[in-house]
Amino acid sequence: MCEFVSWIEKGKKIYFLTGEQVFHTDKGQSLRTWCGSVDDYVGHGAIRYFYGLEQDEGVNKEGTTFSRPDSFPEVIVSALKRGDFKGFPLPRGLLKKLLDDKYQADRKLLEDKYWADLKPLDDKYWADRKLLEDTYGADRKLLDDKYWADRKPLDDKYWADPKLLEDTYGADRKLLDDKYWADLKPLDDKYGADHKFLDDKYWADLKPLDDKYWADRKLLEDTYWDLFTIPENRVKAWR
Repeated sequence: MCEFVSWIEKGKKIYFLTGEQVFHTDKGQSLRTWCGSVDDYVGHGAIRYFYGLEQDEGVNKEGTTFSRPDSFPEVIVSALKRGDFKGFPLPRGLLKKLLDDKYQADRKLLEDKYWADLKPLDDKYWADRKLLEDTYGADRKLLDDKYWADRKPLDDKYWADPKLLEDTYGADRKLLDDKYWADLKPLDDKYGADHKFLDDKYWADLKPLDDKYWADRKLLEDTYWDLFTIPENRVKAWR
């Protein structure tokens, strides 16, 4: 996984992605679908996808030390100071300590609330899932036990005189096997349908929780990016 901020150097050109490009353009929409994971939105693969660069074009670069701006090309420093990376988490080391501490505390509150709200949803899902698995396992055991109970005398009889029964064993065994699979199918079908219902309900219940979290998270990130655009709010090295 590439780190924020990532860029590609090709000659004198610096390629990187801003929040505006990723979240507010048609190409950005296509990029997000292509990436799948939010962690990859500003990686080197995403940059190449957005700008149409081949794998052998340019040199991959990234900087993760934000204590000093000289870790980054000037064009990226300027973009950071303008708040062009809104939509992504604000890195530590940019805001003055008082603001940075408040940002971290606000973010922790948001994340703690999300996990607290998620826990009962997860607990119910796994409780329902266990009940489903246990019920299926019990029903399947009854079916399996009956199959092997019916099969044992058939096998015992065959092995007692395989030469005598070689013509009939296969047919008798096929009848038994066919009945087993026929009886198993509705059991498996019901299990699959119930499993899908549980999963679908979980994801449906999770969506508003996730949507609210990411909306609140965006508002939080945008607020502190806006604060960072004001020079007095930055650490000295970034003013």
